[in-house]
Amino acid sequence: KLTDNLKSIDHPDSKLTDNLKNIDSKIITVQHAELISKWIDKLDVTDKPNSLYEFKLIFRGSRDGFASNEFHKICDDRSCTVTIIKVKGNNQILGGYNPIEWKFESDYGVTKDSFIFSFEDGDDINDHILSRVVKKDYAIFNDHTYGPSFGGADLILRGDIGHYMKDSYEKQIRGPPSEPVLHYGVGCDCCNHTIRGKRWNCTTCVIYDLCQDCKPQSHKHRHPNDHRLMLMPHSDTSKYAPRDSRNAICDYCKLACTGNICYKCANNTFYIKEYELFQVVKR
Repeated sequence: KLTDNLKSIDHPDSKLTDNLKNIDSKIITVQHAELISKWIDKLDVTDKPNSLYEFKLIFRGSRDGFASNEFHKICDDRSCTVTIIKVKGNNQILGGYNPIEWKFESDYGVTKDSFIFSFEDGDDINDHILSRVVKKDYAIFNDHTYGPSFGGADLILRGDIGHYMKDSYEKQIRGPPSEPVLHYGVGCDCCNHTIRGKRWNCTTCVIYDLCQDCKPQSHKHRHPNDHRLMLMPHSDTSKYAPRDSRNAICDYCKLACTGNICYKCANNTFYIKEYELFQVVKR
């Protein structure tokens, strides 16, 4: 049962409005939903809501299953959805708003209005992080082997495991500062790992890329010394699909990686206790 003493927003005029009478959730309360509604309308925390929203539960992991195919079976082609995640082992709540439709096919969804968020203490709506999309072309990640996912790596769900790392949104919503950004689909021709951080591209060879660590050792791999290496910005490579995991072993669950994304840092991974999706309907 959710706690009855949820802290309200610290504002003298703050009170629960009539926009939301109740919400069918095991994770959030009407206070959370009211705040999320303000974020959808791009209002400040202390602003009075200017829209009436209804949060309709359409998916719950413990009821419908955590498998990605169950999510797609129920939620594909639905727009204006809020994903709510309860992290296992603590009181954190994570989530995101997707104004466009979820899709089965592997591709990025384009929108400038999505956002992700977190509540460090789920009982305190003041202790939150709001992060709006900054790379609208990579706002939503669709793939039939993944659950609701935001950005290139910002909030990714698969089964009962999640991953987060700043990529397409303005802030990281959980944990320590992000690792250097990944260049999806671009592997280093020396170490064969997906390039993270600086990517050096040969201006002469048809396809030849090096990571920062391998750049000083390119001669060991018989790359001509007179070929110029040019630093490539991440924006030139983020259009690529995520790189194959190459049968790697997950540092978190110790099982073989499957699918097409391989995340190296287990510190950016979490287990999911429960997650829910709501379709947000303006009344």
